[in-house]
Amino acid sequence: MARGGAVRLALLFSLASVAYHLCREGLAFTPGRTAAAWGWNGQGRDPNVARNAVEDVATIQELDDAIARTAQGEPNVLIVGFSTTWCGPCKLMDPKVKELSEIFEAKATFLKVMGDKAAEGMQIMKREGVRTVPLYQIYKDGQKVGSVSGADAEALTSKIEQHTGMKATEPSNG
Repeated sequence: MARGGAVRLALLFSLASVAYHLCREGLAFTPGRTAAAWGWNGQGRDPNVARNAVEDVATIQELDDAIARTAQGEPNVLIVGFSTTWCGPCKLMDPKVKELSEIFEAKATFLKVMGDKAAEGMQIMKREGVRTVPLYQIYKDGQKVGSVSGADAEALTSKIEQHTGMKATEPSNG
């Protein structure tokens, strides 16, 4: 009994250590919303459907559909943030990412994959090669064109500016 307790305790500390190091290096299950719930009607975004600044993605198909839409120019740029519920740096970045999503609303769409919460979150993260969180991947014309690893708001802003052709200080009126 005592040995089993020690093994469980050692395993717990080991898992906590891994979680700490992943989060420190810059590495979340609410059900995701379907494309229709986001306001996508097959012809682009339905302006009558309100959207959150940063939308959750729960399935590989939802992510693939969003990436494919960038090849059609809707949206111009897609930013996909990868996170987990326990990641401190991710939580610190959330307000900045929300702010960026509002600034660049006319040029970019922001999605979030919560690896330990979304239905297929871990599968998505594995497929996309996510080794640390937060990680932000940027897509344009159906292709990944950049990424920012860690809680680096300046680098993320710079990458978004680069790919949207818009400065964060400009009004986002199209």
